[in-house]
Amino acid sequence: MTTIVDSNLPVARPSWDHSRLESRIVHLGCGAFHRAHQALYTHHLLESTDSDWGICEVNLMPGNDRVLIENLKKQQLLYTVAEKGAESTELKIIGSMKEALHPEIDGCEGILNAMARPQTAIVSLTVTEKGYCADAASGQLDLNNPLIKHDLE
Repeated sequence: MTTIVDSNLPVARPSWDHSRLESRIVHLGCGAFHRAHQALYTHHLLESTDSDWGICEVNLMPGNDRVLIENLKKQQLLYTVAEKGAESTELKIIGSMKEALHPEIDGCEGILNAMARPQTAIVSLTVTEKGYCADAASGQLDLNNPLIKHDLE
């Protein structure tokens, strides 16, 4: 399988040495919103300064969240963002991630250790509509959601 790392696509690539990054931010919830905002802004900081602030991404849910972490690792933690304008679309390869963790792969202890490291300055999180566990029809908490049931037991 060809990944971003192997491709010859005409896409802007990170201009810095990725090995200089330190995981100074541990972010819980490596969804599309985070990748297109906080991780993108961190990428811009890395482009314009000699900062070493990298992100340790953490996804906690099973299934697709684990697959995302596995796929990011296959791509050396690089991914693409498309910025659409009125006249054109600009593609960028984002390189602000230093690590990607999942409890089924790295264990809860590995995630807690990442948060407790001396170089970790920020622990942030994103909760979007999927994390609200709301019933689509009523807008109320979905008491039939397996995750909610588990928490209430």
